[in-house]
Amino acid sequence: MPFMPSRRSPSPFRLALALALACGPAAASVAATVEAESVAADVQRVDAAVRAHGQAHARIAQARGDPASVAAAALLLAPRGAADEDRRTALGWLDEALRRHPDDPGLAWAGLRACGGDPACDRRPWLDRLARLQPGKAAVWVAHLDHADAAGPRAALLERALAAPDWRPAATVLRAAVLDAWRAIELAPATAAAIQRLLGEDAQAGSVGGDRLTPAHTLAMAQAADLHDLSGLAALVAACRSHRDGAAACAPLWRRIASQGQSLLEAGHAAGRLAELALGAGDDGGQRHWRAERAAIDWQERQAAALVQGEVDVAAFWPLLRDQGELAALRHLLHRAGLPLAPPPGHDGPGTTGAPPPWSSAADDPG
Repeated sequence: MPFMPSRRSPSPFRLALALALACGPAAASVAATVEAESVAADVQRVDAAVRAHGQAHARIAQARGDPASVAAAALLLAPRGAADEDRRTALGWLDEALRRHPDDPGLAWAGLRACGGDPACDRRPWLDRLARLQPGKAAVWVAHLDHADAAGPRAALLERALAAPDWRPAATVLRAAVLDAWRAIELAPATAAAIQRLLGEDAQAGSVGGDRLTPAHTLAMAQAADLHDLSGLAALVAACRSHRDGAAACAPLWRRIASQGQSLLEAGHAAGRLAELALGAGDDGGQRHWRAERAAIDWQERQAAALVQGEVDVAAFWPLLRDQGELAALRHLLHRAGLPLAPPPGHDGPGTTGAPPPWSSAADDPG
């Protein structure tokens, strides 16, 4: 599950959810944590089967024609790392749907997402549409910032981001559509069995709610988690450093991201930046507070990583993930297990030791 702002392997919890998608870093981390040779072959087979299921269901969803179904279809057809042909098809679906539904921001967010990392993909129509539809969302201006090519426009975009009262970005709009689409897919028995073997039998335990953490649910949660990434935050960090009033000018925006972000990644990165700013300002109280916030997020991720390997009450977990996001769902797991949301006194973990934090200016910037 997306989490750390510094470049490092995905967390065990993310592996538990994203393994079935087997895209790039996840596949590499899997190979590092289990028997590499057998897993490499299994991952390739599962990846091919999952893509085939996703492509088939994408066409079914696209035929429905409503904005949520088309957005989900585009993301099923063109997840991260998709072939160019699939991405072009997905973008065509979105463009056609947006002509019929010009005021739907989810289609524009899906368009940005479907562009992926392709520098040749024209993001301007999607960015311009979002600027018109959601000018009060800071994430819109941060997305623009990621594609600005001159200092003047970057400065103006940063000011718009700092003035916007709402952070909640694309994942909030797209998550429900993706989850619902994946849940509707009936995997072939061989594909489901292969995914279950990769995840381990414990991850498929029955839940109190009577539902099961099935392979299809795992795929849904994996792609929903993958909607969170660091796009735009590297550009935001760079723009903040060049702000006329210094990086501290961005503190209000980092606080909005920390409080309104719905993923471990967003909250963890924002808390790290705020702790760094407090350190630079000599604000010992602020530094302690944000280091504690960062440590609590580390703790929540670690505890949830263990819990997800056992019973998961999918009936309760699913709507929280769908409607409130990753953090709310993980905190539900901890609450249900009777675990605190912060590490106990003396806990030795990231953000609580004297070592340089991984989100400091000495570490890699996101991107």
